[in-house]
Amino acid sequence: MSLRTICTMLVCAFMSVAMMTPRSASAAVVLGEAEDFVLLALDDGSMIINSATSITGNVGYSDGVTSGTNQKVTTFNGGVYIHSGASVTTTPATFDPSLGTTTGGAADTKLDQANVDALLAATSIAGLSADYTLGAVNDGDNPVINRTGAMTVVDITDLTNKTDTFEFVGDVSGNDQFIVRVSGALDWDGGVVTLTNVLPGNVIWYFPNASNVLIGKAETVFAGTILAPTGDVDYHNPATFNGRIIALDINVHSDFNITQPPSTIIIPTPAALPAGLMMIAMGALKLRH
Repeated sequence: MSLRTICTMLVCAFMSVAMMTPRSASAAVVLGEAEDFVLLALDDGSMIINSATSITGNVGYSDGVTSGTNQKVTTFNGGVYIHSGASVTTTPATFDPSLGTTTGGAADTKLDQANVDALLAATSIAGLSADYTLGAVNDGDNPVINRTGAMTVVDITDLTNKTDTFEFVGDVSGNDQFIVRVSGALDWDGGVVTLTNVLPGNVIWYFPNASNVLIGKAETVFAGTILAPTGDVDYHNPATFNGRIIALDINVHSDFNITQPPSTIIIPTPAALPAGLMMIAMGALKLRH
């Protein structure tokens, strides 16, 4: 881990404490610039992209990332961002993003900010209180997670899902956010995420440890953002994946496909804003008139 990454984590921790507020409808965890990527290898990590049916969204290689294989993507709707400190080899004939490739300069700025925002989101998630504590979830459990409020937090030790469903049930507005914290490993090999009144962009699967995250098999239906700052994610086969992978090490292969969901930032209601911000907002409105 680079000195810059360590410093970033310390800054994120400080900001999290300084900005801590009670949970409310306005306290959603946001991914910031990291939300603009469908695949993001974090600082000093690695990424392999080898044989995809489709990638929809942007792909990012952060500072210090090593990536020796990037090829055989049939449909690539998005852009590639490569940090000047990354070492990336691509096969242009079969790795051709529709929005082109950006290196250095603007890419460095975008990727550095995405790393800061991803680590800040991880720090925020780590400090949340759990609404459900499920322990190990195995085949046959078929959990149904009903909303407990605008944000619902679920703690799991290990998750194995080969044939079952994992359902999230939100408010009819579709604005609820679900956070699943998995302290151990995930083995998803044919299971189905079911969303009832929940948007894929509002589900975050957070792995605080150096976990192994495995997703495979064509029957799989997965939704949400995998956030694994120190984890290893392996995703393969032409499953249905509506979400993002933001991790230290990423290996996607064997005709995989992934689609980046739309941005789903929850905007605070006026009643939830601090008085000072309300005054500034009101003043700005007056100036406009």
